[in-house]
Amino acid sequence: MPDLVSFRSQAAEDDEFRGRIGRTRGGATGRGTSGALGARLSKALAGKRFGASAHGHTSNPSRAFGGDSRQRVVAKVSFHKHVGGGVGGGVGGGGKLLAHAQYLERDGAARDGERGRFYDREQELVEDAREQLREWELDDRRHFRIMLAPESGARFAGEDGDLRAFTRDVMERMERDLGVGLDWVAVDHYNTDNPHAHVIVRGVRRDGVELILPREYVSHGIREAARDVATGWIGERSLADERLRLEREVEGRSLNRLDRALALELNQRREVRLQDLGRGQAPEFANSMRARARELQRLGLAEETRRNVLKLERDWLDRLEAARPLDIRRELARGRLYEPRFGRVMGEVLELGPRGDNPDRALLVVETPNRGRLLLNTGMREIEDLQQGSLVALKPHGRTAEIERLSYHSVREQVRARADTMLDQELDGIARGEARRLPPMKSIEAALVERAEFLEANGLGLRSENGKFYFCDGARERLREAELERAGQEHAREHGGRYLGRDGVEELTGRGAWKVREVRELFVGKTAMLERGRDIAAVPMGKSRDIGVGDSVMLKAVEGPARVRSLEISRELAKGLKRGIGRGLGIEL
Repeated sequence: MPDLVSFRSQAAEDDEFRGRIGRTRGGATGRGTSGALGARLSKALAGKRFGASAHGHTSNPSRAFGGDSRQRVVAKVSFHKHVGGGVGGGVGGGGKLLAHAQYLERDGAARDGERGRFYDREQELVEDAREQLREWELDDRRHFRIMLAPESGARFAGEDGDLRAFTRDVMERMERDLGVGLDWVAVDHYNTDNPHAHVIVRGVRRDGVELILPREYVSHGIREAARDVATGWIGERSLADERLRLEREVEGRSLNRLDRALALELNQRREVRLQDLGRGQAPEFANSMRARARELQRLGLAEETRRNVLKLERDWLDRLEAARPLDIRRELARGRLYEPRFGRVMGEVLELGPRGDNPDRALLVVETPNRGRLLLNTGMREIEDLQQGSLVALKPHGRTAEIERLSYHSVREQVRARADTMLDQELDGIARGEARRLPPMKSIEAALVERAEFLEANGLGLRSENGKFYFCDGARERLREAELERAGQEHAREHGGRYLGRDGVEELTGRGAWKVREVRELFVGKTAMLERGRDIAAVPMGKSRDIGVGDSVMLKAVEGPARVRSLEISRELAKGLKRGIGRGLGIEL
């Protein structure tokens, strides 16, 4: 029987790491490879016409996989300049590095849905990571970001290995290849099908010299080092690994090597006989091609014109390619990419999720009233506060778009909610003659009518003869407080505590720090569920990302307009600093 691994040639282009490091301004290019460093790199990478294996086998698509049986690793590298920063000091940074760190530490990213935690070469938990990164951002010109995703990442999360140890070994190998000492911190993420690590590397070497990564090492060397380390940990790839990969590709919703192999066997009418698929290939691969053809038929990309003969749709490859970033259903591939010339466009989120091999990249699909179905290539950080049904506005931002969240909850969730909702804000604004905030969609107009009927039936307002809805005095505040109290009481029942409502302001603000036990998406917005001993409180967080599960926070009563008192929530930083994150956004007292 032919060797199964001989058919990996179909996927060679899928396995290649293509380093994407932007051309620097100010001379930070690969020219730093001269002299001793260049000699070390030449020796370290000798015989590797990337991507070649350590054994000198190239990854030419026409060659068999059998030439390089090392573990596969996706390695993505990028660098980011600090605004106004510089070696030896400077003002600036723009906060982008800290914002990235907060994203990496977000809730649900680590194992068992916990919050991500930074580690480094020695420490299992770098408690002052944010302060350290803040110093890098202020003092250095740039930093580097590396994402390491072993194809068998799940094995590193189990009995066969340790993702942290793997990452440390890769960074140690990188130091040996470059001949320099590096400062770095990393976070492991388990929020995708394949566990992976995010590394932030300081833009200054440990000897105080500005760090410049050679272009050829960025493009190929890091991946080669990571593949060697992964193979050392869990051994070479096996036939079992290949069979598992084939099973995933048969059911995939995006373009893969089985589709490319199938495309080569179509006649001019885009037809193929199932029995003829994969002739001359290994039985496992040929069977997978036939199974994939049937799956394409099920997806509506092919039809059986006569017994065991399938004809592929004219645009089947384009539609699979459109779905490649995200495994979205057939109808979602009918949209078009957002363009900045569209201006500000509002709509409803139909689908969202990661795209491609890089778990930081995402695709957002939005149904709009005037532009139809729009697709936006974006990042996971930008969609982490959205769900299917969320209402958003896309706004031009350079060559892409900025995402403005109008409402986390769908309009159907809001119609009968006993809470202050975005529909309520819209109804209130209409009554005051203000500009509309929500997109002019039939579903939203119908939801506004239903919401007004629900509110009127519950004595929270009245509709006038002209059809406008007017809230009773204080109705929206009562709805807001009722939702917070329900959430707080529910949390208290679950954890055996005592909920402190708005009447307990002295207890809320005067007895020390609170611990953030949970963050919930309520209609009022992201809300921190706080614990202090047996005491429990529920406080909205506003739009800040600078707080998460496990943080210690303080509450403070502040005066607002018309002497309305509300709570300000602030995070206690490691060095005794406090940062306000929600003035006037907490519970009204």
